[in-house]
Amino acid sequence: MFDWLATPERDVLSLSSPLGNTLAELSILYQQGEIVSATLKHGQTTEIAPDPESLLQNLAGLTLPVSGMRWWLRGLPDPRMPFTRTDDSFSQSGWLVTATDFRDGTLPYKIELTRDDLRIRVMISEWSAAVP
Repeated sequence: MFDWLATPERDVLSLSSPLGNTLAELSILYQQGEIVSATLKHGQTTEIAPDPESLLQNLAGLTLPVSGMRWWLRGLPDPRMPFTRTDDSFSQSGWLVTATDFRDGTLPYKIELTRDDLRIRVMISEWSAAVP
């Protein structure tokens, strides 16, 4: 399970075990919408890099589209990057992004990311807005 907390200045993705223990936490810092650094905490280790993809590549050997997630999980393309739109999906940075199940009409509850032979399915259980 993962939790995602997003603010204009920072994203925090926390990966937890089924028992609720935090396995890893990825923080992404932004300035004027651009990523300035990423920090990955796992176990007793903390790693810092200029982008989140390189941290996950070093940890898991996978290249995952973390930079675009801030937009893609909302069913939107990153406005800073070129994209092409089809009927119910869009392509960006080599990924096909399909968002479905818009229960309340604005935010998706199912997102599928596909590139080459890799498919990532994200199921959102709950959307909530932070109260200032």
